[in-house]
This record gives sequence, structure tokens and C-alpha cells, in this order.
Amino acid sequence: MTFKLLLLFNSLYGFFLKYLIDAGIYSIPVLGSHKKINAVLSLTSYGRRVEECIVYYTIISILRQNVHPTHIILWLAQDEWNDNTIPEKIKRLKKKGIEICYCEDIKSYKKIIPSLKKFPESTIITVDDDMIYSKDTLATLWELHKTHPEDIICTAARKPIIKEGLPLDYAKWE
Repeated sequence: MTFKLLLLFNSLYGFFLKYLIDAGIYSIPVLGSHKKINAVLSLTSYGRRVEECIVYYTIISILRQNVHPTHIILWLAQDEWNDNTIPEKIKRLKKKGIEICYCEDIKSYKKIIPSLKKFPESTIITVDDDMIYSKDTLATLWELHKTHPEDIICTAARKPIIKEGLPLDYAKWE
């Protein structure tokens, strides 16, 4: 299957899953209702991804994993959001065991730095806020972590290209 067909399939799957969730056909599991792994899952979001609840569907895809971390934390910028301004849909995720925390806006580093401070001895898994993850994503990452505990395990990465001592624009990385 070509990359474009795979992208189209995944997009259609995401829209279908969103429909099933909104229609109440798919139940939303509570954190800890599946086999646990000893890790903290951390993510951040901002702007329209919070306003339009895009991150909501990402978190549901994490709750629907076949393994669960001990904690799932959504970090939001404290100067942009608080418990009174986040959408009700996202606020309801607290009843499913999701922690919503507020911190200084340090952009994408919000998903790792505050979690490292809060859980300094824990394995931290970070995810993007605009993805629907397959049910085995966390289990796969966890198995690879157990095999290579000193390594950084990821589903996708880019290699920086350095020219004259400085990295090129991210879009040009391998």
C-alpha cells in the first residue's frame, strides 16, 4: 500500500472512530481498566486542538490501548487554559482518570519537562495531540523499552542535518 493510500485510510479511520465515540457506540474505558505498564504518558495541546477537542480523541485512543500507563497527564499552558476555560468534553476525561495540569508555556516541551519534574524516576511516554493511536501502540513501545531500557524508543524520528555548525530547518531533516 502506498503512503498516500495509507494516509487516506488512517484519516478515514479517524473520522469513523470520532463518529462512533460521539454517537456513544464506543465506550471510553477508565484509566487502569486494562493491564498496567509502569510508565507515565504525557502529552500537551494548545489553541484549536483544545478548542475543537482534537486532543480529546487522541486521549480516547490512548484509553482504548490494550495496556494502560499508571498516569495520563495532559499539560496545558497556564496563561491560556484553566479548569473554567477548557471544553466540557475534555474536562469530563478527568472522570476517566486523566490528569489535566497547567504549567508555563514552553511549547512542545510541556509534554516532557513538567512530567520529568513530577515523576523523576518514571519512564515517560510522550505522544502527539493530533493522532489516533492503534490499540497496540503502547504495548509495542513498552516491549521495545524492556528490551532496550537505556534507549529512547519512538514510532517516528528525524535525523537533524547540520550545516556550518547549525541545524537546518526541521522540514529538511532526514
